[in-house]
Amino acid sequence: MPGNLSLTIPGIEATDLLDRLPNIAASTGSACNTGSGEPSHVLTAVGLTRDQARATLRLSIGRTTTDTDVDQAADLITRTAHTLMPAPANAA
Repeated sequence: MPGNLSLTIPGIEATDLLDRLPNIAASTGSACNTGSGEPSHVLTAVGLTRDQARATLRLSIGRTTTDTDVDQAADLITRTAHTLMPAPANAA
């Protein structure tokens, strides 16, 4: 769908990420599943596992969204996701 992005970040609960992104207009799962605690049936129907569906954010852009808005959101999402990543098992 034009203007929409489904972003899956394995190993991170999308709700945890979204809680740390108060200035980003995003939601978890798919539009048909908003408000449900269960993984999106739409995302699992297109082949995502339940864990992948739980790790998925839905982002949208509109007429007033600028390139700068997109760049800033991408940077913030990336930096925040890195803070939520589990430490590697072999890290000392």
